[in-house]
Amino acid sequence: MKEKNSKGFYIALYSCVGVLLIGSAVIAYTMVSNTNNAVVPVSTLGVNDFTPSSPVGQIAPSANNMQDAGIRDFFNNAPPEATPAPTQAATTTAAPPQVVPQQQQVAPTIEEQEPEVTPVFREFTEATSMVWPVVGEIVMNYRTDGFVFDPTLNHYRTNDTMKISAVQGTAVRASAEGIVSNVFYTRETGNVVEIDHGNGWATTYSQLQDNVLVAEGDVVLAGAVIGQVSSPSPAVSGLGDNMGFRVTSDGVSVNPLSLLE
Repeated sequence: MKEKNSKGFYIALYSCVGVLLIGSAVIAYTMVSNTNNAVVPVSTLGVNDFTPSSPVGQIAPSANNMQDAGIRDFFNNAPPEATPAPTQAATTTAAPPQVVPQQQQVAPTIEEQEPEVTPVFREFTEATSMVWPVVGEIVMNYRTDGFVFDPTLNHYRTNDTMKISAVQGTAVRASAEGIVSNVFYTRETGNVVEIDHGNGWATTYSQLQDNVLVAEGDVVLAGAVIGQVSSPSPAVSGLGDNMGFRVTSDGVSVNPLSLLE
């Protein structure tokens, strides 16, 4: 009788302990569930849900476990997550500086020069007469085959330039058509103008004022004013106011009186 009571006591004791353990387990489960609001069934989670930011209670499997086929089957046979390609940091490559080509220095266009036109004038011939450069008295004749008296030097000498008396300021005219070949000055002759008349003929006008009216290269007509009579240079001062007139043919002096009208 005593043994039967002893067994009943232990059975009752074990039953109470079991009830306490089960109750403790239920209470613990309830507390955990309340702390996390709800336990999400594993069957509703995808592989991508197991991230470091998953809420407490959702355990993210490790990378090694994710590669295990059995674990993958456990999570609703989810397909293996494709390993994303490593994201390359957006590297902004600075575009190389654009080299702005310097503007090509274009040489200024040189206009095509018109061909030089030879001045046209009627060339002088022996059949053509010349006009007098000034109207006045001959104060010293032309002579190369003999001697004439030179009042300035007070002796006789040859003379290839005829001297014509004219008041200072008197207009001096070209004796024939031609082109001015030279303009110059010497102390003996003063300002001088030379004119080329073509065919080897040329004339020279000396004792002119500084305001010569023509320049080298000018084309003049017969009778055109080329300058004015100046005061005489020391070389001809004995003749008074005058201008010198010389004619040449192929460089050889010719008596102007043979050609003047």
